[in-house]
Amino acid sequence: MLDFSKPRMTPVGGVDLAVYETGPADGPTVLCVHGWPELAYSWKRLMTDLAAAGYRAVAFDLPGYGRSGAPAAVEAWSSDAIADLIAGLIDELGLGKPVLCGHDWGGAVVWRAGQRHAEKLAGIIAVCTAHHARPPADPIAIWRKRIGEDHYILRFQEEGPPEARLERDMEHTLRFIFQKPAKAETIAKRGGDLLRVLDHMEASGPVPDGRIVMGPEDLAVYVEAFSRNGMGKALNLYRNITRNWEDQAAYSDVIDLPALMISADRDVMLPPSAADGLERLVPRVEKHVLEGVGHWVQYEAPDDLSRLSLDWLRRTFPAH
Repeated sequence: MLDFSKPRMTPVGGVDLAVYETGPADGPTVLCVHGWPELAYSWKRLMTDLAAAGYRAVAFDLPGYGRSGAPAAVEAWSSDAIADLIAGLIDELGLGKPVLCGHDWGGAVVWRAGQRHAEKLAGIIAVCTAHHARPPADPIAIWRKRIGEDHYILRFQEEGPPEARLERDMEHTLRFIFQKPAKAETIAKRGGDLLRVLDHMEASGPVPDGRIVMGPEDLAVYVEAFSRNGMGKALNLYRNITRNWEDQAAYSDVIDLPALMISADRDVMLPPSAADGLERLVPRVEKHVLEGVGHWVQYEAPDDLSRLSLDWLRRTFPAH
């Protein structure tokens, strides 16, 4: 079993990244990128299944997460900067041309890596996060107009207050965030109200074990990591949304790489509709939607995630 207590510390671009690896060194490589509030540990099950199937599975803690170092500048968490870290890690570890696999924010930076460093990649697996053409206006302004200042992403733009609220009771915060998805009728009825995450979290009572997507042992890993590091650096991914939009002007919207898009029908944050028309931007994409599954696919549907990923990999990049 992969030991996530002993990372390989790898300096890339002035940042010490905590790297975890399993599987045959000569197998086709899948490099996994986590989101918020996740860790490389989020990929434990998928990495184990990839290794058993003959693939080299690698994951790393993003800067400011887990055991990785944390730069001082907020812009170090822009999609361009993280894509450059991924490219540097590929070179540093001699990964050849890996398939990048990303969830949540990891998916966003994986797509940017596909725009910025396509020559270093074999393909892309995106879990929940679809690639989009550059919008006509700053996404922050769009969300402000549609939902208002209570949208959790808008709250996260300010440095200080949001992390203080999240850190007040880290276990309660993570229990609330890692809840099982709402019922389909609740999602349809409440819509954007569900995105007022900070307000709902503060109003929530204790979240019992049966309501969260993972067991106590896994939850303890997240509570320990974010209690140690805090949430401030982790939230810098959100504080680069305007910068990411500005930077995207430099790239073609089309990504000509083999890709697998896995959506979940009860994902409030990144619904399957966000991938409508993806084929126009990623001509070689294959799409799947998991039914009855919310945002935390790695924990809610680990069998399906491994099955779909391995089926696509075996057809597209077979192991020896």
